[in-house]
Amino acid sequence: MDFEKFYNLVSDSDKLEYLNNLLKTNKDLQRDFKEKTNIEPIEVAEEDEQDTSFGEIVAQYSQLFEEDFSEIDYSDFDWEDIYIPQSHYVEEWELVENHFSDQIAELFVPVKDLILDKIITSQFTEVLAACCALYKVCQNIEIEDDDYCVSDSVMNDFSNGCTEVVQYISERINRVSGENKHLNDAIFQFLEYFFVEHENDSSFEKEIEELIYSLLIKSKDSTAFYKVFSKNQFKYFPKISSYLIDKNSTVDNWLDFALKSYKKDILIAEKLLIHLHKSDTEKFVTTALSLINNPIGYKEEDFYKYEIDDMYYAEYGWNEFLYPLLNYKEHGLLFIIVNLNIANRNDKIEHYLKVREYLNEAQKKKFIDVVWRNPFKIRIYIVENKLDQAKDIIRQNESKSQLISLIEPFQKLEPEFCYNFIISFIDKKIETERGRSVYSEIAELLVFAEVLQGFSAKTKEYAAKLCKNNSRLSALKDEFIKAKLI
Repeated sequence: MDFEKFYNLVSDSDKLEYLNNLLKTNKDLQRDFKEKTNIEPIEVAEEDEQDTSFGEIVAQYSQLFEEDFSEIDYSDFDWEDIYIPQSHYVEEWELVENHFSDQIAELFVPVKDLILDKIITSQFTEVLAACCALYKVCQNIEIEDDDYCVSDSVMNDFSNGCTEVVQYISERINRVSGENKHLNDAIFQFLEYFFVEHENDSSFEKEIEELIYSLLIKSKDSTAFYKVFSKNQFKYFPKISSYLIDKNSTVDNWLDFALKSYKKDILIAEKLLIHLHKSDTEKFVTTALSLINNPIGYKEEDFYKYEIDDMYYAEYGWNEFLYPLLNYKEHGLLFIIVNLNIANRNDKIEHYLKVREYLNEAQKKKFIDVVWRNPFKIRIYIVENKLDQAKDIIRQNESKSQLISLIEPFQKLEPEFCYNFIISFIDKKIETERGRSVYSEIAELLVFAEVLQGFSAKTKEYAAKLCKNNSRLSALKDEFIKAKLI
């Protein structure tokens, strides 16, 4: 009987008793259970009022985290404690980095647990203070290492660990249903700390914004928060500022803010582009062009330069976002650039064909120059009837594994060229390279040649001749038999 059938036969009371016993004794299961389950924050009995500022709470948590995080000695370790895999070779420096990375990950487990407890008991001021302290400590941590120079890796692990904790806390707060009476007070205390006491150090602004936003959107009345942000001229937290202006001011005021801030936050940029698409085509085009690369040059520039945080925006799919909104008649150059970017990024020749007629020869050449992958470059040359340039790319190739993808566009266009080139390529390789992997790739090339129109029989003959002339290469014959060439 499989386990599922057995499990279904067990009574719910027995299952619950077994689970309870496990949870009482297993710390890892307890932690996992707390992280995976949802409960609404509970109201705890209020303690005697203490005159403790938000900054003082941050300082208390900072001291706690500094003490906990200083437990690891990065200049003194025992190789007996370091895990060395037996299945593959790992450099010594990487083993040391992995060792400390595991230790650092363990440091964040009780931190996450501590902050989660504060959420469950509605202590949101403590939650925000702990997160501020965590960022402060992780950004300023000092590492003394030895010859393995692990400081960069360690600092990166602390930064990633901190970000993961705050993202997790934001996600947990999002699960809280409705408004909690402690939320507003916590946010106001944080803002006072940030705008007044911490204004000169906004290093964690972007990272903690999502957490503040998660709290703020649960507030039914955001008017007071709008006034606080307005007093500080919406200088920080662009996503929150956009939300507050949108809810508490006019469309024109929001539009003015968005035009100044869209490069700081993706959601603002998305909302702004949709708004401008409906209301102002010229501004829509200008704004969109500032967010994407221009692969054909414009106003004597090779590319639009990012004036924004490259790491924040570089991987975001602006071209894919814009594409459904565009047509050539209204958006001209933007329509061309977006299609070319999608074509280049995804090897989509159909997007090149959509705009080909709008490009002059100089623009076509400039685009081909920036195309990333040679197989796609060959397809463009074929569309432009520049077969010699396409063949030059193939002739310059030395890689067996890439040859099929390069020559495939000629499969139906010039099967004789494909066959002759593959045969001459194999003749050169068989003289200079050995090994089963080489013979497997040669077999793969011949399988491709075999399906070329009119060359099936010639390929079989060539394969048989190649085996006969290299009869001492038993692995070559094995690969050809596997590929059904002989």
